[in-house]
Amino acid sequence: MMNLILEGQEIVKQAITLYKGSGHLYEVFLITLVILFFCSKRHSVERRIVGYTVICGVILINPIVAVILKRVALETVYWRTLWLLPMSFIIVCSIIAILRKTKYTSLKILVVLGSVFIIIFTGNPVFSDENFHKTENIYKIPESAIEIADIILEDAEGEARVIAPEEISIWIREYSADIYLLFGRGYIWGYEGWNPDIEYIRDILRAESYDVVALDEFVTRREYEYLVVESKRISLEDILQREYILLGETQGCYILKKEIQK
Repeated sequence: MMNLILEGQEIVKQAITLYKGSGHLYEVFLITLVILFFCSKRHSVERRIVGYTVICGVILINPIVAVILKRVALETVYWRTLWLLPMSFIIVCSIIAILRKTKYTSLKILVVLGSVFIIIFTGNPVFSDENFHKTENIYKIPESAIEIADIILEDAEGEARVIAPEEISIWIREYSADIYLLFGRGYIWGYEGWNPDIEYIRDILRAESYDVVALDEFVTRREYEYLVVESKRISLEDILQREYILLGETQGCYILKKEIQK
């Protein structure tokens, strides 16, 4: 039981860290929640919103609840449950509540300006280089992924079964539905749980130097037609000796085709 609670505490801690980000609006939210409680009437809508927020928050930060929800359906995105907390609404309502209790216009102006100042300097700007950048193409994915996919699609007749590193698979799957990838978004981000067979090839592709024998054995056994590998991690001569055809090379990757014996 204690291990379960400790696991839940770690989940909650991580969720709060991801939810609040690098700004301090989370702290502002907690302060304004208290302000709204004391500035609202007992049976008012505002007081009910405070009640909902508190009850919802207590449930979501409960370690036992966190463990259950994460194991059932929220393997990697438990922090998104905190979106149920009406943070922006609470902040706005508290400002309005303060304005209602302020008699003088000059003080109301100071409250508004002070609130705007606090929100601006405790949050992070939306329009920044971190959030926005000029895309390489209309698909908004790396050009290397498009080049790799195009080489495969040009050779394939219909759908193509492809094994590629995870970081490339993420983008290829967005570019074409005709390419069947070993790694899907669900597996990469943990939604589909642990799969020993896929974990096996994942470890091979993450190694500093590919185990060519093990890699070829997996490709042959699972009857994949195409293989994308990083050129710096494999000897081209070694892999070509195992009935592979080099279709192309781009962005530090070899695109290979396996002649599978039916």
